[in-house]
Amino acid sequence: MAPENSLRTEYCAQVLKLDPTFEADRILELRRKRKEGRLTTESDERGHAHPGKIEQQVTRRQAEQALENAAQNFWEEDEQTLSQRLKALELENFPELHRYRNRLLRVLRHRNEFNYVLTDNEVELHIIDSLRNTLVASEKESSRIIRSITQEPRHPNVVKRIQRFSRRIRRDHPELFSLAERWFEKFETIRRDKRDSRGTRPSKITASAILFMCIGIPSVIKLVVTLVKWISEMR
Repeated sequence: MAPENSLRTEYCAQVLKLDPTFEADRILELRRKRKEGRLTTESDERGHAHPGKIEQQVTRRQAEQALENAAQNFWEEDEQTLSQRLKALELENFPELHRYRNRLLRVLRHRNEFNYVLTDNEVELHIIDSLRNTLVASEKESSRIIRSITQEPRHPNVVKRIQRFSRRIRRDHPELFSLAERWFEKFETIRRDKRDSRGTRPSKITASAILFMCIGIPSVIKLVVTLVKWISEMR
């Protein structure tokens, strides 16, 4: 067994590679193994892995690669051919890949409709491209794309155009909106934050200033007059 310090380092190294949003189960498993003294290094696992486990890892990687290829060619490949390739994948032992495949099939059923609505000339092309990529990416990659595109500095008028686009998709194409809901909702949050940061605070300051003018200034004047009278009487 590896020394405690080495295992602690190995535990940290493995956990830091994982995304807590989508790989929480794996993080908990590593934590449990460390507490029970069963944590092994990745090199040890590779060296002593059961043949069945190695085969499963190979199968998983092949399935991941097939899904990545499907996503890369998603918008150009023949619909029937792509559908057959996706349905042929055996993913029963990989729940997250199974969900990903089903999502791609769902988007594929609406691909022509998406191609029509995504030709919107009101929204910048690179924003439309990010939406396309989000639709066919894995959950982890989709989150990265959304985080990246929404962190870009953007003029409020551009955000408004995206919002108009979002409202139109929600109204006229509800099924499409549901498939890209996280993408649209993120832009809606940005818009609310900007409105609040530029609108709410100044209104509070203005109200305070008006209150001071109506109550504070007359009180100060009255106090000064009283002091002047008191000083005059003292003389």
